[in-house]
Amino acid sequence: MWLAPRITIMKTNSFLSGLSARLSVGMAVVCGSVLIFTPAVRAAKGDASAVLSSVSTDYARMKQADGKFAPEYYSFGEGGLSGAMKGDDISNLKFLDLARVFARTLMEQNYLPAGNANEAKLLIMVYWGTTNVDATGSASANPGLSITTEMSAPAFVGVDSTNGSIVTQSRVTADHNSSMSVAEIEEGKRVRALEPTARLLGYYTALTEVSNAAGGLQNTRREELLHELEQQRYFVLLQAFDFQLAHKEKKMKLLWETRFSITRMGNEFRDVVPLVARYASRYYGQDSHGLKRKRLQGSAESSESPSTDMKPEKK
Repeated sequence: MWLAPRITIMKTNSFLSGLSARLSVGMAVVCGSVLIFTPAVRAAKGDASAVLSSVSTDYARMKQADGKFAPEYYSFGEGGLSGAMKGDDISNLKFLDLARVFARTLMEQNYLPAGNANEAKLLIMVYWGTTNVDATGSASANPGLSITTEMSAPAFVGVDSTNGSIVTQSRVTADHNSSMSVAEIEEGKRVRALEPTARLLGYYTALTEVSNAAGGLQNTRREELLHELEQQRYFVLLQAFDFQLAHKEKKMKLLWETRFSITRMGNEFRDVVPLVARYASRYYGQDSHGLKRKRLQGSAESSESPSTDMKPEKK
């Protein structure tokens, strides 16, 4: 048993044209009630979870004398749901239910709900949804706010598969279409169609790296990434902004973000999100140094959820 943490949520008029969420000058402190998620859950056998966490150069966590992170206080902002499929349980969940799950995992990293506007350092926007819901294989994002670009993603839109160099999409089209085989052209179309989903889920940089590397192992990893992107996936994006700057100057400064996802097939969102969120929480406010992919097989109640590495993590 655990006590649901107090949840602080900010909702207001949209004071930034690029912000799709509703924020407010006032703050509502909601006492936790019964959590609707089943705590003891397991991901479907063989499911690959994925996490990417990035941090701004303007953000760093302070540590206490005992080596633990110093507390930081936050308020939630409701970013919204994207791409829910008819009949999927994800469309029936309320934001407050999700906020309680994330508040629990944030607390494990000493991120605590603020009691008032002056105390809050972070505004943590929460986005969630399902990818690959249309024929194009891309996921839609909330209008008015681009949540699809990784903080760590390189600033380019295409990869030249013939020699591994990074180039713009226009140059790929102009310089290489004539010499590329039909198979290469089709493969290029496949990758480009998946680009929005790759950006949304945090796969874009990892996919680019393996696409630019030679060798059978890299080709295997590339195919694994593409296969995962072609599956419908549940995703969550937490973006932490400077609360005081947003509150006082109406400016949104992104300090850190964590993206995590898991395949939809064989899973219910309400069941797997606590498990995946707990794994992802170790990277809250920190750089994951690339995409982390694991097959989670433990229980969300376990103190240490056992897992099988798909790719060695950098220390």
